[in-house]
Amino acid sequence: MQLYHEKQYNRMLYLLVFILLLAVSAWVVFAQQIIMGHPVGTDPAPNWAVWLIFGTIGIVFPAYFLFVPMSVAVHADDILVLFPPYRRVIQFEDITDVQMRTFNAIWEYGGWGIRFAFPLWKHNMIAISGNQGVELTLKSGEKLMIGSTRPTELLRVIHQKLGWTLSE
Repeated sequence: MQLYHEKQYNRMLYLLVFILLLAVSAWVVFAQQIIMGHPVGTDPAPNWAVWLIFGTIGIVFPAYFLFVPMSVAVHADDILVLFPPYRRVIQFEDITDVQMRTFNAIWEYGGWGIRFAFPLWKHNMIAISGNQGVELTLKSGEKLMIGSTRPTELLRVIHQKLGWTLSE
């Protein structure tokens, strides 16, 4: 039974512009070298490399950022966080604390996306935009920040499943 579900799409304008510029560059090189038959530059890449770059940077990369969502689902026994290829299931019995808070993705985690603990950043995070989320502390001592556009609702559902009141 699903008690909460949220899908987030990457809508950070500066990132989308950057990805679009990369994609357009790949399309231009592809059009000039493959379609029009004019090699690009003084030492052009082989055609197979142009096809590979066009496919990955011109099609797959932009499609992934535009159409693949991060999703958070709270079920009867666990929380599922999914941002392919990342998949994390957190059992309620493993949670020792949960807080809603504002975070600074750059300073605390080194940016948005899937972030793993690193000497410079102390905790794990998965968020694709914004600065609001719910931070889980697990029995292992690990902290995981889950970015959310509806952090109050997510916190309420998790507290409810844990049998805690919101004042805790």
